[in-house]
Amino acid sequence: MMNSAGDIMTSPAVSIDAGATVAEALDTMRDQGISSILVRPAGPGSEHGIVTKRDILAKVVVRDLDPEGLRVREVMRTPLITVRPHWGLEETSALMAAARIRRVAVVRGDEVLGIVSDTDIFTALEAQDWSAARVTRKARARRRAASGTDATVVSDLMSSPVLTAAPDATVRECMRRMLEHGVSSLLVETGPPHHHGIITKRDIITKVVAKGKDRELVRVRDVITVPLRTVPPETSIQECSVRMANDNIRRLPIMKNGAIVGIISDTDIFAAVEARRWRGRRRRRPTLHTVADVMGRPPRSIEAGTAIADAMAIMKEFDVTTLLVQPAHQGEAWGVVTSHDIVNKVLARNRDPKATPVGAIMNSPLIMVSPETSLWECTARMAGSGMSLVSVEQGGSIIGVVSETDIFMAIEERGWGVD
Repeated sequence: MMNSAGDIMTSPAVSIDAGATVAEALDTMRDQGISSILVRPAGPGSEHGIVTKRDILAKVVVRDLDPEGLRVREVMRTPLITVRPHWGLEETSALMAAARIRRVAVVRGDEVLGIVSDTDIFTALEAQDWSAARVTRKARARRRAASGTDATVVSDLMSSPVLTAAPDATVRECMRRMLEHGVSSLLVETGPPHHHGIITKRDIITKVVAKGKDRELVRVRDVITVPLRTVPPETSIQECSVRMANDNIRRLPIMKNGAIVGIISDTDIFAAVEARRWRGRRRRRPTLHTVADVMGRPPRSIEAGTAIADAMAIMKEFDVTTLLVQPAHQGEAWGVVTSHDIVNKVLARNRDPKATPVGAIMNSPLIMVSPETSLWECTARMAGSGMSLVSVEQGGSIIGVVSETDIFMAIEERGWGVD
């Protein structure tokens, strides 16, 4: 059995320029049969990024945007979450679970050697090869996406019938059923008729593998996700994508008259976008000019002495990825800590989250701007400092924050404010 990230990674990773269009990235992903693509650094001092089908779903389909009119740099994520080639599968799975991601880059120094996905880990756990089933699943999604007229509602793309698993089956038995049929989820009946939960490949990775549990002993009922979220057949593709993005899920069963009649996944929607069966309609948007147009409310704040473990618990409780850090003493500067900081500076370096204070890894001092600051100046200050978030100050108080994501999303929606 292959036991390290270097053993199971996909190498070399397929890559693309940051200036390419999202449509070009889609074509490359389709031709290579992949669901993520590495983004090459734009120049000296730049970092690698990554674009996944979830990014396409959340940043293109949700906003009804045309992939031909967007650049890869507008939807990519950076920095990469990375592991070393010698990392074990349990350690790699735990990092994925903590960062809430499905793939990591395998690096040696500054070189990206390959990519490890949750599917690669899933494959390595069983002697049977998942790759053939994965190809079958993607080909099936593409056939559905390419057939018929334009896709507008979920019933145009859904899979039916939906496969199931018994609640008392072992996780190992469930995995074999997934492999046999080339699927990455199974419905589980949890009680009275039509009461269901769902078990996914990610449930197995995060709740079993990442915690070092025995797949032969853990029962399906102990790892399923309940309650089951569903949508009706007439739900639009865009609305379904919004649900997936907001709830951080990859699939939704389709309910009609109290019964599950099918299931739709992000793979199905992604295949429809690849096949140009779904097209975003918007290219030109209203304009915006200043920080006040895009800023969000300030994140929750914590003390610099707070343990990283406690900060992680707060992030989880309030479903946030950023926390402001209060000055330890009068006259000192505010700081900020993000989930990426925790992953890259604590978990990836095997530091103890209970013994490491937030002040040891926070970014400080914060960049402060006024609400009237132009977006041009704001982005220039971000680029110059290497920080991806600025605080908005008025009257000596922090009244909001602006992140790179806020600016990118606003530009996608409304443009730069110039023709």
